[in-house]
Amino acid sequence: MQTLTLRRAGAADAAALLPLIEQLGYSLTQAQLDHTLSILLHDSHAHFMVAASDDNIHGFIQSNLKRTLIAGGYVEIVSLVVDESVRGQGVGGMLIESVKEWAKQQGVYKIRLGSRIHREQAHQFYEGLGFTRIKTQHWFEITL
Repeated sequence: MQTLTLRRAGAADAAALLPLIEQLGYSLTQAQLDHTLSILLHDSHAHFMVAASDDNIHGFIQSNLKRTLIAGGYVEIVSLVVDESVRGQGVGGMLIESVKEWAKQQGVYKIRLGSRIHREQAHQFYEGLGFTRIKTQHWFEITL
């Protein structure tokens, strides 16, 4: 793999992000992705980075600044994807380091993330970086 650069995601990255999202089993159209990305890129509470070499995107991470009455301030990693072809080569760790730095710049010192129960390799990866399991829960949603 060539030398990686971490940089903020941009609108021009949208086409390269879709195959990465699909590797996790999610289904979006390019139009849906383009629309959501255009909103996120202007959200001051969102941190969206890509790991790139030349014209290739090898992974991305999205995190959001959250403030709640009970938990206080923290950053939540809501998406982390590393291309299957480069997993285990440090890309994910680099992306998480970028979130740690951003969190400190926001004045918060706690990072949280959720991971589906069946993603055991991901759990081992996060624990290897110092994350600890704090709870198991169910999420609910309603479409309006």
